[in-house]
Amino acid sequence: MGGRVEVSQLRFGVLGPMEVRLGGALLPAGPPKQRLLLAVLLCHGGQVLSTDALLDLVWDGAPPQSARANLRTYIHSLRALIGDGLVQGRGQPGYALVAEPGQVDRVQFVDLVSRGCVAVDRGDVDGGRAMLARALSLWRGRPYEDVPDLAILAADEARLCDHRLTATEYLIEADLLLGRDADLVPDLTDLVARYPYRERFAAQLMRALYRSGRQADALAVYRRARAVLTGELGVEPQAELRRLHEAMLRGEVDARLDPQQRGEVDARLDPQQRGEVDARLDPQQRGGADTVSVERPVPAQLPLDVHGFTGRRDELRHLDTIMATVGDQPTAMVVAAVSGTAGVGKSSLVVHWAHQVRQSFPDGQLYVNLRGFDPTSAPMSTDDAVRGFLDALGVPPHRSSTGSDARVSLYRSLLADRRMLIVLDNARSAEQVRPLLPGAPNSLVVITSRHLMPGLVAGEGAHPLILGLLTRADARAMLLGRLHRVPAEHPAEDEIVEACAGLPLALALAASRAATCPELPLSVLAAELRDARHRLDAFTSEDSATDLRAVLSCSYRALGPATARLFRLLGLHPGPTFTAPAAASLAGVDARSVRTLLTELTRAHLLTEHQPGRYTFHDLVRAYAADVEGTVDPEPERRRALRRLLDHYLHTGYAGHRLQDPSLDPISLDPPAPGTRPEPFAKMEEADAWFIAERTVLLALVDYAAGGGWSQHAWQLAWTMWTFLYRAGYWHDWIRIGQAAVAATQGGPDLAAGGLAQRILATAHNRLGHTTAASHHLQQALDLHVRAGDELGQAIVHHHLAAMSGRCQDDERALAHARQALALFSGIGHVGGQARTLNQIGWYLARLDDPVLAVGHCREALELNRRFGDRHGQAAVSDTLGYAFHRMGRYAAADSWFRRGVRLYRAVGDRFHEADTLEHLGDTRRAAGRYDAARNAWRQALVILDLLPDQDSARVRAKLRPATSRVVGRGSHPVRADPNPSNHR
Repeated sequence: MGGRVEVSQLRFGVLGPMEVRLGGALLPAGPPKQRLLLAVLLCHGGQVLSTDALLDLVWDGAPPQSARANLRTYIHSLRALIGDGLVQGRGQPGYALVAEPGQVDRVQFVDLVSRGCVAVDRGDVDGGRAMLARALSLWRGRPYEDVPDLAILAADEARLCDHRLTATEYLIEADLLLGRDADLVPDLTDLVARYPYRERFAAQLMRALYRSGRQADALAVYRRARAVLTGELGVEPQAELRRLHEAMLRGEVDARLDPQQRGEVDARLDPQQRGEVDARLDPQQRGGADTVSVERPVPAQLPLDVHGFTGRRDELRHLDTIMATVGDQPTAMVVAAVSGTAGVGKSSLVVHWAHQVRQSFPDGQLYVNLRGFDPTSAPMSTDDAVRGFLDALGVPPHRSSTGSDARVSLYRSLLADRRMLIVLDNARSAEQVRPLLPGAPNSLVVITSRHLMPGLVAGEGAHPLILGLLTRADARAMLLGRLHRVPAEHPAEDEIVEACAGLPLALALAASRAATCPELPLSVLAAELRDARHRLDAFTSEDSATDLRAVLSCSYRALGPATARLFRLLGLHPGPTFTAPAAASLAGVDARSVRTLLTELTRAHLLTEHQPGRYTFHDLVRAYAADVEGTVDPEPERRRALRRLLDHYLHTGYAGHRLQDPSLDPISLDPPAPGTRPEPFAKMEEADAWFIAERTVLLALVDYAAGGGWSQHAWQLAWTMWTFLYRAGYWHDWIRIGQAAVAATQGGPDLAAGGLAQRILATAHNRLGHTTAASHHLQQALDLHVRAGDELGQAIVHHHLAAMSGRCQDDERALAHARQALALFSGIGHVGGQARTLNQIGWYLARLDDPVLAVGHCREALELNRRFGDRHGQAAVSDTLGYAFHRMGRYAAADSWFRRGVRLYRAVGDRFHEADTLEHLGDTRRAAGRYDAARNAWRQALVILDLLPDQDSARVRAKLRPATSRVVGRGSHPVRADPNPSNHR
């Protein structure tokens, strides 16, 4: 089925047994491991997963030796099943299953639940209920029901089940608002029994019973729920259930108590009256009935809950888990340290969570903003924070006027017998918060900071929670929850979400801008956010606490001078990722120093080490770094840093390029700028891995150099990438670097460099079959090389003109160009060029029905390649000899030479030509009547082609069809136009 499948007609189902449907027809999803692979790809929602990651996931961390080969088979089968729905990654090597949200029931379900809940909360009860009912109807059973057990799928199943419960809660909420109380009682009774810790079900059952005239039954539900929570978990019911119970006791529940009204009863009470009466008594006095109590304050210092808080379910659950450990040990206190980059929503998360759990801390909640990274104020002193806490705890001023150590001791004494929640927000350092930690285990401390605090983790046993960016779904839900625009503007909304890149502060500022300027089309706001030059201007605010530049500046000002300099200079790096050696070259410092600086930036959450040794910015942090760099460092320093950066990648790439193909003619590089530290390679595999990891960076650097006045770096960087892109099959990237190289050298004084740039572009067009464009650029190259008096360049152009003529089926012209190239190569004594061109002449002689003479030329080429140590050239000659012997009908000899070519291409890592020669091997075996052996060779070729980008495997796939695999009889030959390959640069 493969590439013929119309991807948009596919539907994938995981909410039950695995399903793949095409236009309503159920397709076979394959054996268990193949279904598991499909499930893993669907679970990751379009994310590119590397081969190693897939091996680890599909075999649950213990892949057998045969796993890699089996994985290739499963990928091949999936591609045959779903065609272009399975794609290979571009920015990173690997695979992804790409589908629209409506094609995957899992994604459709989560989206419907999110929009349905938002609609109900906004008052669109009927619309929200319809979406929630539709979401729940997608379930056909247990998620991934017929897929082998896997930890990651079990975690996703748990998330989906949690979404399902949330959808059920909101659906019931909608029905309650629509007055269907009595009808809901049986289902709610069952749900409360099945989910005794899900307090919202209990609250909904209480409301349904109460409105149905069954007040006593409603109160009994509360008593049972409280008994379960206190008896099994040791916690009191949360706010919603407690308020509802109190309102029922006072007879203050309206016939239609909607969610907005629930808080009105509680709002009438003084904050100190909201807790239990018993909370006002000293713990030692609570047991005696005749004891006269002394009232003590119950502080409730939490800020207002966050409007429109969205997502973060996993993080909220993690905080719940940490809270559950309070009191587990008689002496150890519990501390949670929440860290993350500026604007990622640390304070919002903690304040929102604190409001949810505050009833579990009957002695109150203390909160302080320590102003560790305040844009306008200095960090709060620890002593000031302690004084504020003592005031909240009711300590008279004269008792807190002693020394700071005495105040800390008094603070800890007051907390020793209390169960309190203490939120230390926006902390700058461990030293700032240590005196604020209680000395007893009854309370929970939650700290937020932009810095990791490894000292607190090691010394005080703090539980670290690193807060990342919002998922795309949560980011969209947050934006929509704050826009309140009808009708929706979907494309612009998506662009805004993309531009904000999951940063909650950026989303909040964008939504605020849209809300305060209702006449401003969202498309205009989206365009402002796309403008890289002024991107941060769209996130300005009159309030420095929410102005993105001001917020980021606080983190920046906290850095040491050397670290701040590196941060600024990293704004010059095109991204998306970089290594420590690249950062060292950019800053002109040694490897040891740069690692120290990168560690400081990572701990400050201005960078993320997303893979071992590879770092990245948030897009908006990168924009801020570039913004600051442009105003702090003088232009000469910027130019020196950029030169070191370009030299780092150029000299590293050049060394890797020479390892990949030492037979190619070298180019002359200027020495690297002082302070540049190119990366060394011990073997070709290391160079291959470097090019794979740095491909996106190198492409961006070629574009930047071409447009930024670094023309020599532009064409030389393009040259270093040539072999990698050629062998890996990145034809369109090859076009891109060729265009940049031509633009950089156009009209310049270096005519030979201009000719080389034209050759880069021409060979890419020729490989893609763009013969008109290839011919134009080759003629341009030839003219430049003639004007420069560059005979080597002229010889190489004739070599390429021969290949292009052969591709146009003009073998006579091809042979003439090849002989002209051989004459030029021989005249300057270029052995490598002679070997490649002799092979090329042999090829065209074989095509022109002179295979015996062709073999003579090829054997001469083979000897030169052996003498020159060119394994790639030997592979190409082996393929041509196979072709020549095939033309003579000597299929056994052809088979032997093709197999030799396959082995050599595999050894040098040229996957494309390995597949090409395997196809030729299959053609020869088919001509010899060995049909099964032919199909085996073609299958191997197809597996490789399916793994490579930009490849059309239709020809090989067609040969595997039963109707065509035997069509060509004995004496036939492969249908090919040019030799395999023409590597001369």
